[in-house]
Amino acid sequence: MDRQQLTEDLPVGGQAVIEGVMMRVPGKIVTAVRAADREILVREEDYESLTRRLRPLGLAGMRGAISFF
Repeated sequence: MDRQQLTEDLPVGGQAVIEGVMMRVPGKIVTAVRAADREILVREEDYESLTRRLRPLGLAGMRGAISFF
């Protein structure tokens, strides 16, 4: 499997957090941070978006209105 195929097939999003990073893929959120003793702490959680739990919120107009507010 080549590198380009891996990046196209894996929808990963990320965001910086203080002394670490949060990454999200469908169904999971993982946060890794550096503790005061320089150890890396990792927390993994199951995740289902609000628009998947409540289908009407996934409609284009509703998504925009919710994001706006």
